[in-house]
Amino acid sequence: MRRYLFVVSRNQPELCAHLAREFSEEEGVEVVLDRRQRDRRAQRAAELAAERRRQSERRLHPPITQTLESLNFALVRGE
Repeated sequence: MRRYLFVVSRNQPELCAHLAREFSEEEGVEVVLDRRQRDRRAQRAAELAAERRRQSERRLHPPITQTLESLNFALVRGE
């Protein structure tokens, strides 16, 4: 069965609650607030790693951070 995870921007708790209500009856759908926290050093290391990935074009989907910044949520599909 396919599973879906909505990750909602931490500054959008109302959106998170709304999506949780809308999908509460759907099997395999989970809605969570973004819990990631990083200090500046870890963030810089992640940026460098992301740049290396982009250069090798291994990732087909935009990073979750960019999607959260533009849409306030990201949908992650799994199996």
